[in-house]
Amino acid sequence: MDEVTNHGGDVLKFAGDAVFAEWRIHTDDCENVKEEQDEIYKCLLEGATCGADVVSKCSDYPVFTNEGIQISTLNVHCGIAFGQMAGVHVGNDYNRREFVILGETIDQVTKACDAATYGELMASPEAYEILQRGIPQSQVDSFSKGDEEKVDRSKPILIASRNETLFEKKWSKNRRRDSLSAKKNEFVVPYDTMDLTSLKYLQKLLSFYAHPVVVSEEMNRQTTQRRRSTIPDAILERHRSEAELRSVYTLFIQTKVDADLSDDSESNHKVFKLLNDILNLVTSVLDTYRGHLRQFILDDKGMLLLLFAYSLISPKTLFNHVET
Repeated sequence: MDEVTNHGGDVLKFAGDAVFAEWRIHTDDCENVKEEQDEIYKCLLEGATCGADVVSKCSDYPVFTNEGIQISTLNVHCGIAFGQMAGVHVGNDYNRREFVILGETIDQVTKACDAATYGELMASPEAYEILQRGIPQSQVDSFSKGDEEKVDRSKPILIASRNETLFEKKWSKNRRRDSLSAKKNEFVVPYDTMDLTSLKYLQKLLSFYAHPVVVSEEMNRQTTQRRRSTIPDAILERHRSEAELRSVYTLFIQTKVDADLSDDSESNHKVFKLLNDILNLVTSVLDTYRGHLRQFILDDKGMLLLLFAYSLISPKTLFNHVET
């Protein structure tokens, strides 16, 4: 998290043991094609610098007990890609909402990350084509996994490892400050003049993006502060047990739909509506069985919904409902 934000990026999604981060390119103020290309290169270079720093600092990371005994070693591998993406808010205003990212770039970066071994940063061919403008050819020829291996530019390409990088790392503090300032102004929600009803409605809208157990725990905390003595111990215990996610079933639903973006806005809107319908259908069925949607993810393997269910339900029954 710190490495991403320190390099001017945003963390978009936690997908299992993976993190999706974004560096958004601002070309609105560019006066010509050259300025636009320079802006793209600088932004991609900062993302690559972040990836190189992550594999350098976090590879072979030792884990110790309180007594100082090493019990494990954590590792990391990264991928970087370039292209257009879309962020879509799907769901409804009474059950659940999700922010879903989609686009061909997701496929690129996942393949690049899968191609990297521990302690490596790989770039998709699309990203490498831009980064190579600042890399001497002699350095490209010498930087490879093996002395005889040459760069295949049709596949993900190694650009950094634990202790060396193919490119010259660069990070502009001024750019980071400008980037964060722009984002701060873009997402400011004025609330000083809101009354209590408006604030509660805003809280409700934000709660649709959080896991129901987290929401219930927060509401329970607020209620406890107001009237602790009126809440039965049984209810408090139930909230505590659900927050710890004990005795749950984890289910995966992989939908067989094409969620790729195109140049046709009407076609893209149909995809967005389909994603919205899928989320609403799944959450509606889950609610019947006291289940919760944990995450809605799109990657190179397709569209995946990760579910938690608290009661004894039949996975086959749930899948039958979803398929109809």
